[in-house]
Amino acid sequence: MKKTFLILLVLFFSCSNKNKFEITDSKIFVSNENDTLKLNINCTAKGYKLDEFRGGYFSKLSFKIDIKNPNGVIDTTVQHGVVDQVARKGIIDSPINTKYILPEKYTDGNYRVILKVTDEFSGEKLKLEKSFEIKR
Repeated sequence: MKKTFLILLVLFFSCSNKNKFEITDSKIFVSNENDTLKLNINCTAKGYKLDEFRGGYFSKLSFKIDIKNPNGVIDTTVQHGVVDQVARKGIIDSPINTKYILPEKYTDGNYRVILKVTDEFSGEKLKLEKSFEIKR
């Protein structure tokens, strides 16, 4: 009985110490700059895998943004990119900040942004969906 309890305790702590790949502090909003509507996406990725090389740490995250219109049609890959960082100490957070100019085809209504983030070193994938409104 004591051995079983000890094994379960060790498994619990070894699993709970693993960093979970996640997106936090997400802010998605539309701004009007000089009569141009821009979709602003700001968030932070945490818990991704680091690659160690020559005393430094590297991270590489790729992202893809889709937009679902009020009719449910998804405009795929309106924007994509890579966020990579190099540091001497382990990297804790990676900000993902991007702006997308909304063309005139995006008329007034409620939309959903679909942000897909991939940890390029582990292959783990995340998806975040958030609503935003356009008023021209």
